[in-house]
Amino acid sequence: MTQKSKIVIRAAMPSDLPQLAQIAGENSKNPWNQAQLEQELGLEFSYMLLAEYESVTAGFINMHILMKTAHINEIAIENTYRRRGIGTNLVNICVEYAKREKCENITLECRKSNTGALEFYEKLGFEILGIRRRFYCLPEDDAVIMRISIKGEI
Repeated sequence: MTQKSKIVIRAAMPSDLPQLAQIAGENSKNPWNQAQLEQELGLEFSYMLLAEYESVTAGFINMHILMKTAHINEIAIENTYRRRGIGTNLVNICVEYAKREKCENITLECRKSNTGALEFYEKLGFEILGIRRRFYCLPEDDAVIMRISIKGEI
């Protein structure tokens, strides 16, 4: 069995929210709580996908698509499941969703101090557009604005 075949991506459901909130809490400096995740599930322009690795919830991603604009809001992978292709699979499926909705780009913000995530996004083809100074708090940090162009890739 290949590593990729061990990964299942599906839409998140309300029953998944406690696990997703736990993963967010363990993997983010400003995590989304269960109420915020629940709110996201109710938005028609919000896509919340969950990744299972060998039938265990390993991470999730949230993306908004509004007026042909896609934005990744959150991605969190459980520490023990990192570097197994889960994040790449989640982002790739978001790219496919955005293409289907005829989006031209996908954007995201990332903490400037999160060099591992910045390298991950660059490896996937995201480019740095600019910096938003003091965008994050607790602790204060700049946001690196990134984008990947998907125009004409349908």
